[in-house]
Amino acid sequence: MDERGPLRLTEDEAAELVAQLEALTEAARVFGSSIAGVDVRLSWTLRGRTVAPWWAEGPDGSPVVSLRLGLNPLIEALGDETRTRAHTTAFKSAFLHELGHIMHTPYRRRGQAREEALAPAHPRRRELCGSLVALAERPAAADLLDRMIDYLEDARVERLLLEEFRGAPQFLGENAHLARKRLASVGADEVEQTLAYLFLGIRGGPADLPALVTPSVARNGADLLARLPNPPEAADVAESVVYDLFPRIADRMAAGWAAYEHPSAGQRARVGRPSAGTTLPSEEGEMPLREPILPDRPGDLLDDLVSPTGLGLGEDAREQSAGGEGAAPRITGDFELIFYPHVDGSLVVDEIEVARAHRLVPTAEVRTVLRQVRERYGPLALEAFAAETAALRRAFQVNADRRAAGSYRSGRRVGTTNLRRYLASQDLRLFQRIEVPARLSYYFHLLVDVSPSMLHFNNAAKALAVAYAMADSLQGLRVPFDVTLYSSAITVLHDWRKDVLELFFGEDFGYLSAGTYEIEALAYAKLQAERVSEERRLIIVITDGRPNGGGFYASGASDLKTYYQQTLIPWIRRAGIDVMAIGIDVYPDYHEDAVCITSSWDAIGVLMRLLDQMIAEGERRHAALWR
Repeated sequence: MDERGPLRLTEDEAAELVAQLEALTEAARVFGSSIAGVDVRLSWTLRGRTVAPWWAEGPDGSPVVSLRLGLNPLIEALGDETRTRAHTTAFKSAFLHELGHIMHTPYRRRGQAREEALAPAHPRRRELCGSLVALAERPAAADLLDRMIDYLEDARVERLLLEEFRGAPQFLGENAHLARKRLASVGADEVEQTLAYLFLGIRGGPADLPALVTPSVARNGADLLARLPNPPEAADVAESVVYDLFPRIADRMAAGWAAYEHPSAGQRARVGRPSAGTTLPSEEGEMPLREPILPDRPGDLLDDLVSPTGLGLGEDAREQSAGGEGAAPRITGDFELIFYPHVDGSLVVDEIEVARAHRLVPTAEVRTVLRQVRERYGPLALEAFAAETAALRRAFQVNADRRAAGSYRSGRRVGTTNLRRYLASQDLRLFQRIEVPARLSYYFHLLVDVSPSMLHFNNAAKALAVAYAMADSLQGLRVPFDVTLYSSAITVLHDWRKDVLELFFGEDFGYLSAGTYEIEALAYAKLQAERVSEERRLIIVITDGRPNGGGFYASGASDLKTYYQQTLIPWIRRAGIDVMAIGIDVYPDYHEDAVCITSSWDAIGVLMRLLDQMIAEGERRHAALWR
C-alpha cells in the first residue's frame, strides 16, 4: 500500500511481501534487543503512522520498549524499486530511525523536554519575560514547541546513527531529502525553512547545508546553529528551541492565537505579522521581542505552523506515544493485513484496524445498547434458541456413534486374550471392522454491522442479543464460532480460539462505530475461517446498509452486485467458505444468498432455519449409520 491506496499484487507477490515483512520483524527484534540492551517488541502497519517508542516494565521488572512502524510515509521517496522491495526498505528505514531514539534519546513522555527547559530552576529562565513563559505553556503553543523539539531531535539521533553504522546512509536519507526539498521550495514559509536548515546542520554539519537558500534563512539558521554545542545533547536541542528559536517567532504566535481565541462573527481571523518592535505585557515590565524572521504575507501563519504537515516528516510519519512510563500509545486497535480480489484477477493488499471489544471503553450510546441487550432482548433471544439446543445435541450425537460392521477380519491380529473372550462369549464383533461416521462439523462467523444507523429501532441491541443466543447454542456443542462487529474498523467480540463465552459477551465492552466497510470485514472473516478445519464454514452478515468503504473502489469494480457475484463471493467460495447476508429493511441483492427482514430481531427465524438444516443433516447421517 502507498499513499494513494492499497497495493495490487498477485497472490504470490502478496505472500512474498508478508513473508519478507514477518522475517524482517523477527530479525529486527533480535538485532534491536541486542544493540539497545532492552526487550524490543515490534509490529508494523502499512496504513498507519509510526508510533514513537513507548516503554513499559516486563514481568521480571526489566524494561520493555514497543514500536509500531508505519511504512506508508516513506514509500514514494524510495526511487523506482518494485513496491514489494520499497516496503522492506521502508521497514528498515523506520526501524533504524526508531532504534536510534531507543539508544540515544533519554526516555521522556511527550512534552517533558520542554517542561524541563522551562523549569523555574533553569539557568536561562530569566531570558524569557513572563508573558513569553505564559505563551509557551499554553496548550497549542506547547504542542508546537514539542513538535519542533521532536523534529530537531530526529536530526541529532540520525547524526549519531550515521556515525555508528556504516550502512545507515542508505536507509536514513529521507528526512534529509525532505529538508532540502523544503529549503529549495519557492515561497515556502521561512520558519519551516529555518527548521529544515537547522535539521540539516544538526544532522550533518556545515558540509550538508545547501548553498541556495535565502539570506535571511542562512543568517538566522547559522546564528541558531552557532548557539548549539557540537555535537548537541538532547537537552541542548530542547533548550535551543525554547530560548533561541521561540522568542523569534513568539510575537507572531501570540497574534495568531489571539485571533483563534477571539474570532469576529464566529470566524477565525486571518492575521498578518505584527510590526517590528511589538511588545508584550509582562509582570517584569515590557520587553521588546527580537526581530521576527517571518516575512509579511497574507493568510494565517498559525494554520501552517500547527498543521500536521507544517514540520515535515518528523510529524507526518510519526505519532507520539501518550502518558508516562508504561503508558500505551494512542492506538485504538492494531492494523491487520487483509486481502480481497481485484476485478483483473490480482489481489488487493489492504489493512483494517482491529480492536478487542473488552479493551475498549464503551461510549454512552454503546452502554445504552448493552443495557438493552442485558435487560430486554438477551433473555428473550436465549429463550427462543433454547428449544433448538436439545435437537442440535441429538443431531451432533452422530459424531460419537460407532458400530461394528463390515467384513470379517483375517484374525492375524487377534491376541490370545481376545480369543479367549470370543470362546467364552461368542462375540463376533472381534472379527468385524468398527465403522465411524463422517464427522458433522461446522464453523460460524457472525459479522454484525454496528454502523450508527444500527441504533435506529434498537437494531444494534437486537442483533447483539441474537448473536449471543446463537453463540450460546453452539458453544454447548463445541462448534467453533466467531462474532465480529464491523463498521469502518473491526471489533472482535468473541474469538473461539481465545475466549470463553460470558453472559451477554461479558456485559461491558466497547466497539468502534462509523461507516459500513463490509468488503473489508468479509476479507477479515475469510482469513479467520481459513484457520479452521471444519467441514462446513459459513460467514453470516447482518447489515442494514450497503458497503461504503474504500474496498469497492480499490477493487476496480464499477458495479457492486457484479463485483460481489462474479468476483468476491466466488473467491471466498473457492476457499470452501459460504457467505449469507441478512439485510435489515434493505434487500442486499448484491449477495447471492440473501434474505431481507424488517428488524434484526427477525434474524432469529433465519438463524433457526440454519440450525434446522444442521439438525436434519445430523438425523440423516444417524439414520444411514444404523440402517
